[in-house]
Amino acid sequence: MAEGFEARARQIETSSQGNLITMLPAGVQLAVERVLIGGLAILGTAFILDGILITYDAFMIATKKELPAVLAPLVGPLEERFTPILLALFANSIVLGVFKLQQFDAPAATYSESNFEDSD
Repeated sequence: MAEGFEARARQIETSSQGNLITMLPAGVQLAVERVLIGGLAILGTAFILDGILITYDAFMIATKKELPAVLAPLVGPLEERFTPILLALFANSIVLGVFKLQQFDAPAATYSESNFEDSD
């Protein structure tokens, strides 16, 4: 059985050439993934809160009421940043998707029952 594992390890080593993700240590891959997921969380939260603020502003305008003094200085700058935040969210999501695709495309990430069957 040990020979089977060694053969599989050699096969993975030779077939992994050309996949850049295999050159990164697992700790670096985990750090990159956490940064991208954290960025998604921050950008997603900012996008949702910005959308809520813009909706509230539109509601106040439609009902001809004054926007609270605390929110008034925030509306202008945040309305201008709504689309760039969305674009950054999409870009971050695409980068994370490509990164995960590279990880799953690596031969070391491929799982099949035949890799672990007893060859006795």
